[in-house]
Amino acid sequence: MSIVDKLEKSIAALFPKSGGPKQPLELHREALEQLVAKAIAGPRGDRIFPFDRVSLELRTSDPERQAALTSLLGPATFPDYIRAELASARVVAPDELATSIRFVDQADEELSIRCEKSEPPDPEPVVDVIPPAFAPARLVVIAGNVSEADFTSSKQLLNVGREESVLDAQGRMIRRNDLYFLSDETDVNSSVSREHAHLRFDAPTGAWRIYDDGSRFGTHIYRAGKRIAVPPHSARGALLKAGDEIFMGEARLMFDIVFEPAINS
Repeated sequence: MSIVDKLEKSIAALFPKSGGPKQPLELHREALEQLVAKAIAGPRGDRIFPFDRVSLELRTSDPERQAALTSLLGPATFPDYIRAELASARVVAPDELATSIRFVDQADEELSIRCEKSEPPDPEPVVDVIPPAFAPARLVVIAGNVSEADFTSSKQLLNVGREESVLDAQGRMIRRNDLYFLSDETDVNSSVSREHAHLRFDAPTGAWRIYDDGSRFGTHIYRAGKRIAVPPHSARGALLKAGDEIFMGEARLMFDIVFEPAINS
């Protein structure tokens, strides 16, 4: 039995079938089947899912039904269902996959799905000048309980995660976080992985970059109203700019750069 089948079996107990509109579980299964059917042949004889954004439109105005559908098809959980279903069908999923859900009062179909491929990000400008000297990074925590709410460090590598010391099964330390969220069981702090992300100063360009270390709930940057995903375990990470808002799960931090004042000779 696949992971999706096991999940559906447990969900079915919550939403028993009845007459009238399709039950949430039926729409959940229908959506997954439609998405798998959109797979195409890959360059190496494999099958791939060529989209990274999935939008769902569901016909209902009932708040209780909307809540039930959101629990199955909402953006917090549905990408994981899609990945599991694609894996069961031996379809390669994209590195990044985002979903959205919208409810309407009237529509021809009870469920409509639109799939899109994001435009590639604009290439970062080539630096052809002498890179600036090192400037410390500053992280101001907006949401989450942390070791230091206004954190500045002169280190060129900063680890961020949950708990100060990360231990393996034998109790050996495998990582120390410079800025760490407390294990206080709040939803915000619980969404931060123990080894969530790290920031590194890139000396050749004089810029800071952020890298997701395989976190459970992901890392994103918000800049000028635009959402920028940080791919997990990426060798390039993502460029950071002063004023960027960083989301680590549900935790939020503001990134800034501390420029040292010039010294008059």
